[in-house]
Amino acid sequence: PLTQDETSLRCLRRLASKPILQERSLHLSPFSYSKLKRKLKDWEGVVGLEVHVQIASESKLFSASPYSFGAPPNSQVSPFDASVPGTLPVLNRRCVEAAVLSALALNCKVNAVSHFDRKHYFYADMPAGYQITQQRS
Repeated sequence: PLTQDETSLRCLRRLASKPILQERSLHLSPFSYSKLKRKLKDWEGVVGLEVHVQIASESKLFSASPYSFGAPPNSQVSPFDASVPGTLPVLNRRCVEAAVLSALALNCKVNAVSHFDRKHYFYADMPAGYQITQQRS
């Protein structure tokens, strides 16, 4: 019996051996099909991954509140976490260092400067009305 990885690899090889563009499946005229094939010849396939991991840290990413898994609800909340007016986020240096080291280990591109934005939402479970994001970085 084959392992799951071997089975997946066989399926990928089988898919890769089949032509992706077929004139009949796209319902194109022969002229349009040949034009499309010429244009696609210069394209390069790129796959992007978005990975979510939990960084081992003593505090939260934008708050000095302590963090520990399994703590009672609402026992690790700072004024910023509770959206008290006038409180500002403070970036956790340890989290940034761990993220940069992980990115370098995976041979990823690391921007020299990071910009953080506010993405506004109106959800009952989000009292601040926004989340901090890197939408334009």
